[in-house]
Amino acid sequence: MLKSFKAIGFGAFSINFTPMNLIKKFKQSIRCGTGEAYLILQQQPNLDVYKYIKKAILKPHAYDPQSEGDRAYYLMQFIDLSPQKEQLIAVVLKGLKKEKKDTWALVQLFRLAEILAKRGNQKAWVAIYNRYHRKTIHGSKWCGEDSILALDGIEGLKYIAHVRGRALSKDKDDWETSFTLDRFQEENPNINVIESLKNAAENRPLINVYLKAIQKTKARWSEAAAKRKPFVYNYQNIKEAIEQPRFFIASPKLKNLSKATIKQLSDDFEQEDRSDIQKKYLRIFSRIPFQNGHRFLLNYAKNQQDAWPTELACEALSFFQHKKIRKFALKQLKNSKNPIIHLPLLISNYKKGDWKLLVTIAKEHDDDDDIHNLVIHFWTIYDKNKTKECLVPLEVIYRKLTCGIHRLGLVKLLWKRKVLSKKIQKELEFDSNEKIRKFYSKIKNKRAKKLS
Repeated sequence: MLKSFKAIGFGAFSINFTPMNLIKKFKQSIRCGTGEAYLILQQQPNLDVYKYIKKAILKPHAYDPQSEGDRAYYLMQFIDLSPQKEQLIAVVLKGLKKEKKDTWALVQLFRLAEILAKRGNQKAWVAIYNRYHRKTIHGSKWCGEDSILALDGIEGLKYIAHVRGRALSKDKDDWETSFTLDRFQEENPNINVIESLKNAAENRPLINVYLKAIQKTKARWSEAAAKRKPFVYNYQNIKEAIEQPRFFIASPKLKNLSKATIKQLSDDFEQEDRSDIQKKYLRIFSRIPFQNGHRFLLNYAKNQQDAWPTELACEALSFFQHKKIRKFALKQLKNSKNPIIHLPLLISNYKKGDWKLLVTIAKEHDDDDDIHNLVIHFWTIYDKNKTKECLVPLEVIYRKLTCGIHRLGLVKLLWKRKVLSKKIQKELEFDSNEKIRKFYSKIKNKRAKKLS
């Protein structure tokens, strides 16, 4: 008989959840990367969720795996808990051998195999070496290097240098950076990495090909850097840049502009009638306050039909507090087909009770891109508006968000406002994001100190 949520440590709930409800929650949680899935499987190890674990192993669910990192440690928790542990290990090794399309899936599979190899699984160790630099994905020849280095240190680096040297000798258009070598040296200051590789090259000359390729790339990049002139942020340069087809302005350095310069740019924007150039000005004023008040921006926002300029105008209006901005915000948030782009209007115009509107918007969206945009806007709104009303809107987003990076910010904000639920706190220990797990450790240590 299944236990209730209360029995499995999810808080004071009186309902008993059916297997299908638990499976649905597990599926959503493992996709998002939250610890709820682990707690469910811990208490219900025979729950039929094998296919969801398998899918998460073979296809990274993170919103941006390149920025967030792999979920290998997280997924290994499920492999260890599962009654089908051996089948899932076989999934990892078979997947590592076959993956040929998704770089981040391949990285995750390498990392899972690395964990297994560190535990003494010889098949996993062999699988890593057998796959490295075979069936390479375009632009991802480096996949597997971290795992080899983690397992075999300098000897692993010698192997990488030899294999890459062989490839470089066959393809004259191939090239190599010093990233792997430099990072290994930084992490192992007691080893003279270059000297070790040069010594190894006496018996494996292809290592020299690798080292020479690195020097060639360094020289080319140094030459390019010497020719590159740093951009100076002043009125004239910005005006010239605005007229260029490729527009760069999105730098925090804009905040260092003088008030006089910002005023000049504000005046120029008001006089501009070319729509493409207007959008470029808006990109500037979404970063720094427009100096001529809110009226021009509000009229601009009201007269737009397209989402992109409307969103930029709303971001520019986020610096201003006014009853007319709030009135426009409420109208658009309630009636617009795309309410998300109007959320910046609430940053400076939030009032008590607005959480209900934000919850409605959050519940109406499930697309990953929409949820990612929502968490950014919600976090910004509640970072500025210090209220415990953030609880429900942020929890709704928490249950839908696949981005561990923004989930960390969300969790920290809930903690800062003293509304982080005990249910979520229990989940943090098993989250896919390493920084969230570290944050949990800090919470745990603080509690321990208070009790001691």
